[in-house]
Amino acid sequence: MTHTLLFDPNTGPTQDDAHTQLAPQWAEQLEQVMQQDRDFFLQHPETDYYVRPITPAEVREGQSMGKVVNATARVLVGEVAPGSRVRLTILDDLPPPLDDFRALQQQLRQEVGAKPATLRDRIKYNQKSRPRAQGFGVR
Repeated sequence: MTHTLLFDPNTGPTQDDAHTQLAPQWAEQLEQVMQQDRDFFLQHPETDYYVRPITPAEVREGQSMGKVVNATARVLVGEVAPGSRVRLTILDDLPPPLDDFRALQQQLRQEVGAKPATLRDRIKYNQKSRPRAQGFGVR
């Protein structure tokens, strides 16, 4: 499950399921983007959010939500619980609104009955192990 939000500094975050209104080709591309986000969190179990450039499918998605979104926007992607993410489109050059985003993550966790996963839980869920630390000077 992925929630989509657009963050406009003038109006705040707005949410919509615009991907249901996209043409099939754009919806397919958006699904590929969401799969890349899933893969990111599988490969980085210690992380619960990251910022990346927006994709053309997400620009189209934002425009279908009635927002002025262009290729210069960025996307803040956060994991709510393993397998559940939220995407927040940042429409300006300001630093990402991490405090608001963290509050949103917490609210969504409460709604889905999840709690923030610890690193150990993430590693277990992703079936990964951390490399053991090596002593200094040991060969």
